[in-house]
Amino acid sequence: MNPSDLGPLIFPTAGLGRVDPCRTAGRAGLPARPAGPIHPEDIADVAELALTTDTVDGETISLGGPQTLSFGDQVQTLGGLLERRIELREPTREQAAEQLRGHVPAPLVEAVLDYWSQLPGEQTEAARSVERITGRPGRTFRQWATEQLAMFR
Repeated sequence: MNPSDLGPLIFPTAGLGRVDPCRTAGRAGLPARPAGPIHPEDIADVAELALTTDTVDGETISLGGPQTLSFGDQVQTLGGLLERRIELREPTREQAAEQLRGHVPAPLVEAVLDYWSQLPGEQTEAARSVERITGRPGRTFRQWATEQLAMFR
């Protein structure tokens, strides 16, 4: 068995930085870039197969969730689940950096912003990676948000 490299692209837990603004002000400042947030349990399922089978033997795989959603789409999903409107404002790069500093190590803030600015605007192969490897569709952002909804109240 050869080592495999699994690279999750965007974690839905990036949404944790949106918790306080969603809960207290009913607004969120987010870049309007699309992403394919991958459910942590999907990462675990793929990792388990990588460790216990030859399904991904020696591959380098970008992992993404089954949907490409902008951060705004993710906030709208949260607003729908919370049954309230959340105002969206696209921040300047400086505002986004300030928001990230609350939950991302300082040396990584600029790298995260650079990464977000380069995300593709369409579905990528990463969006189908969980299904290709596990044989079942990946869990959606809505599923993750529903499981974590208490955090956003």
